[in-house]
Amino acid sequence: MKTPSVSLLLGVSVLLLSGLTVSADGRVILEIPALPVMTGSDVTLRCRDKDNNRLDAFFYKDDVLLGSGPDGEFILSKVQQSDEGLYWCLPDLHGLSPQSRLRVRAPPPPPPPPPPPPPPPPASSVSVLRLFCHLVVFCPYCICSVLLVSICCSRKTGNKPAISMETTPPVGGGGEDEEYDDITADVTTEHEL
Repeated sequence: MKTPSVSLLLGVSVLLLSGLTVSADGRVILEIPALPVMTGSDVTLRCRDKDNNRLDAFFYKDDVLLGSGPDGEFILSKVQQSDEGLYWCLPDLHGLSPQSRLRVRAPPPPPPPPPPPPPPPPASSVSVLRLFCHLVVFCPYCICSVLLVSICCSRKTGNKPAISMETTPPVGGGGEDEEYDDITADVTTEHEL
């Protein structure tokens, strides 16, 4: 029995670490993504020999011929769930590659939209509320101010006596005073503010 060479094992290990499934019987290898591919993405299938030479080949999926591709490549454009299945390649003179499974997964759902902001309160209720608040604050202030001013003004004049002046007609009886007999004495009272 022949043991595999170190370079072939190293090549297979590198391909496995790069996310590719390598199906090989020693002569023909089909490179296909090992992990599920996202719906809508493009997938490239490659057919090559064990020495990494690309082989012109026909590509199959589930026993149905897909076609051939230049330079040993076949591109599946915008894959869908229906593209899942077993794939293999058939080069002209090198034999058939083992089948490899292609898995397709749906893209993650989009994040939910943020909740809408709460609606603002109606403008009329806000203005009525503001008016009420202003009245509650302003009216007592005005009433207190008017009362304080009136109390202060009444105290200023309440402590001082009123000034009274009286004029009397001249004493002496002459004829000239007779024409002023019907005039009485005038009294004037002045208040100082």
